[in-house]
Amino acid sequence: DLGAPGLVVYSWKSQDSWRVTHHYFHPDPLAGNYTIAGVNFQWEDGLFGLALSKQQSDGFATLYFHPLSSTNEFSVSTKVLRNKTFATSGQNFKEFKILGSRGLNGQSGAAFLDQLTGVLFYALPNLNAVACWKTSNREYTFKNQGRVYMSPTEMVFPNDVKVDDQDRLWVLSDNLQDLLYSKLDLSRTNFRILTEHVKSAIEHTACDT
Repeated sequence: DLGAPGLVVYSWKSQDSWRVTHHYFHPDPLAGNYTIAGVNFQWEDGLFGLALSKQQSDGFATLYFHPLSSTNEFSVSTKVLRNKTFATSGQNFKEFKILGSRGLNGQSGAAFLDQLTGVLFYALPNLNAVACWKTSNREYTFKNQGRVYMSPTEMVFPNDVKVDDQDRLWVLSDNLQDLLYSKLDLSRTNFRILTEHVKSAIEHTACDT
């Protein structure tokens, strides 16, 4: 829930759901300004990008997450989220970790973690780019993050990121800023689907395996 920042967890086993709240789900007031393809606007969107790791040695996965209007990345074990009593109590605060920052204009939307390489991919709408971070790297710093692709024409507002079962990276670019705050120019291409194999996408970046 990006408007009233929260995470809804659903249990198939118990047919039950619960809402988890945390300070890290909230937008950063210093990261709410966007300028994309000359269109300026302000957003106050909270929790947005979610990505799950493989099961870890303790039997639980790691959830990587970030608010849209933020330049920081966070994580929490699903061991915390799957325990309804603990997850909804005031005792869960220290279980959530801040990993680091993406730097200036590093607001991020959609994210997806490639299970094969352990690389986290995420969209950077303010920079018309898709970036990556290798989760086996202990440090989430600007130096350890890679730019997979960046283009002021072909990657304007990257709005979704996925990796399929053949390890191909897919990105949707859609000029959302014009649709919401200006006017779509119908004489140009406003919607693009871009794809590349993960191995090629991360080659010669900080995420290269």
